[in-house]
Amino acid sequence: MSKNQIFLDFVSATEVFLERRGLWEKSLSNYEKALSIYQSNHDLPGEAMTLNNIGKIYDELGQKEKALKYYNQALSIRKKVHDLSGESITLNNIGGVYSALGQKEKALEFFNEAISICKKINDRSCEATTLNNIGLVLDDLGQKTESLDFFNNALKIRQLIDDRSGEASTLNNIGYVYDELGKKEEALIYFNQSIVICRELGDLSGEAAILNNIGRVYDILGKKNKALQFYSQALHILRKIGNRAGEASTLNNIGKAYTDLNKLDLALEYFNQSLPIRLEVGSRSGKAVTLNNIGKVYAALNNTDQSLLYYNEALSIFREVKDSFGEGATLNNIGRIYLNTKQNDLALDHFNKALLIRQEIGDPFGEADTRSDLAKIHIEQRQFKKAANHLTIVVSIDKQFNRPGLVEDSSWLEEIENLTHTE
Repeated sequence: MSKNQIFLDFVSATEVFLERRGLWEKSLSNYEKALSIYQSNHDLPGEAMTLNNIGKIYDELGQKEKALKYYNQALSIRKKVHDLSGESITLNNIGGVYSALGQKEKALEFFNEAISICKKINDRSCEATTLNNIGLVLDDLGQKTESLDFFNNALKIRQLIDDRSGEASTLNNIGYVYDELGKKEEALIYFNQSIVICRELGDLSGEAAILNNIGRVYDILGKKNKALQFYSQALHILRKIGNRAGEASTLNNIGKAYTDLNKLDLALEYFNQSLPIRLEVGSRSGKAVTLNNIGKVYAALNNTDQSLLYYNEALSIFREVKDSFGEGATLNNIGRIYLNTKQNDLALDHFNKALLIRQEIGDPFGEADTRSDLAKIHIEQRQFKKAANHLTIVVSIDKQFNRPGLVEDSSWLEEIENLTHTE
């Protein structure tokens, strides 16, 4: 056996180990060497597989445009050699990138193409993966019931074929939907089932992700200190395995919790730890998220100039990487600065831009937040009918998703409706 073949076998044998531990740089180095070998041997299937795997690494690092470049090269080769199984895998990966970029309908096009191939070749694992991915998109589009249907179908298949890793992933996704629906106890049940499997498999990266999700449940419930306990456990694991991208994300979560606790100095400390790691791993979108959160801290400190500086830098990056979700959120944050400083025209401009984006990408919670802010401006301008129209939609979203602000928003709407006759 040649040295090259021994190396290729080594890469194949260690890829899952490195992936679960988030050792992306080592994986990338191995794949780049493997790619060179496959290309010199004119091994098209091997070349396509490796291009796909390199794309996955850039995908994980948040470098979505670079990931697409490699995925599309892989897809072209896999179609050329009639590798239907490989084609379905890459189609799924491309769909995932478009979903992350906020292009949900385009993502569904790729997932539907993939699932057609999965069924054609009777690949149950592929089918479950694609059902799971469609569920993720439907969740993002606010279609929670439909997303649960897809996740449950994926879960049945994964349990049937004894795909424990896939089962853990889908259980986690189901938990996430219940979390968003306000059904926190159900969410925790699924998260805890998922984390048991991750620990059985030694999937430290997956375990850390679920610890973050459990932390998020307690965060939303207002149990910030309990949330911080789970975030800290996740951070310990991520540092242990050298998952720098996950570490940056978790530091960001801790910073957000401290922001909510009004421990702003601590929040800045964690955000400033997160930021250089985002730069190190090349996560432009992640950098923008942290810049946006730093902007929120300065807004809480009433430092308007610093807040706008960070928000605008975040906005520029979100637009550069075509992250519509982040763009909408940041436009809304900038609008709030102008609202608080009585610059209503500028506030309206930013809120209206944010609302348009949030409607286009199907972000109902973001839409509700922006409509609430727009209502505040219209109330100040004594345009009570316009305010009531926005609040009616806010209450509708609250009811649909069992949001905790339903009682307060309903009371606010009733109060404003009583004022509409005074216009």
